[in-house]
Amino acid sequence: MITRRYFLKWVAFSVAAVGFWPRLSIAGTSSGDNRPRKFQWRVPEAHYETVKKELRFEGEIREGERDAKGIPLVFFFVGAVLLPYLAKAVLALRRDIVYGGVIIDTRGETIEIDTDKSLPNRVIVIVTPKGTDLYERDEIDNPAELVDVLLKAK
Repeated sequence: MITRRYFLKWVAFSVAAVGFWPRLSIAGTSSGDNRPRKFQWRVPEAHYETVKKELRFEGEIREGERDAKGIPLVFFFVGAVLLPYLAKAVLALRRDIVYGGVIIDTRGETIEIDTDKSLPNRVIVIVTPKGTDLYERDEIDNPAELVDVLLKAK
C-alpha cells in the first residue's frame, strides 16, 4: 500500500527532476570534458539578442565597432563558458542567420567565434591547428555533436 507520505515524496522528487532535466541534457555530453573554456565571440548587432539569450557564461559583453551615428554594430562576448552552452548558442545563432556562416577558431588558448557573410548560408567552419573543416547545416544538429567536434579540434 502506498502511503500519503511516500506519494508526496515521489511527487516532489519527480517535479525536481523535471526542473533539472534541461540542465542535465545540455550539460551531458559524450565527451565528459566539461571544464570552462576561454572564448571571445564577435557578434553582429543583428544577432546580439539571440546569443545573449542562449549563452550562459562568466565574463563581460563589450561594445565593439559603431556606425557613423554611434550605434553599436558589433558586440564582444568575452569570458569563460562550458562547451555545451557555447555549442547551444552557436547552433541557435546558425538558425537565425539569414546569410553567411559561423567561423570557430580553436588554434589559440581562447576560442574565437565570428560570422562571415562570404560563407555559404548557415555553415560552421572550424579552424584548428591541423587545418580547417567545413560543416553543412545537416552535419551538426545538436550541441553534443558540436562539443565533440570542438574537443577533437584541440
